[in-house]
Amino acid sequence: MKNLITLCMILFITNIFSQDFEQKQLYILDEEPIIKNDEEGRINYYIILKSIDSIFINDAYIFNIPNRIGFDDFSTLKDIKKEINLDTVVYVKKNKLKSMEPWVLHNYLSTNKIIYLITKNNTKQSKEPIFYEYKIIYNGTLKDLEFIQF
Repeated sequence: MKNLITLCMILFITNIFSQDFEQKQLYILDEEPIIKNDEEGRINYYIILKSIDSIFINDAYIFNIPNRIGFDDFSTLKDIKKEINLDTVVYVKKNKLKSMEPWVLHNYLSTNKIIYLITKNNTKQSKEPIFYEYKIIYNGTLKDLEFIQF
């Protein structure tokens, strides 16, 4: 009887921990992504949406594309891209994210543990578009983010 109770407790605890560590995956399809390098070589992806708050112009959802390969060395976007077949994943188009309230979108991005950006590469050499995936990490939201063009 004691062994049965111990076994039940182990199964119960294992079930609780397995639910906590369940990996949620989100694939975002963005055919015109805003991707910028910072001064140190890190790569960031931005979703910039018009703000519903009248005192702000936009809300910028910021993601890091992990590209560090050494202490001071970084991979290029070309080096870390992986070709993907859209038929093999369930994805959300960026336009769908625009329809969400800002706080709902922030929570949605924060609770997905594994997020991928899918981009489209239309080349003249191929008749069919090629799609690439990049693992991204959600860093948060900024208001009124603007890029300076030189």
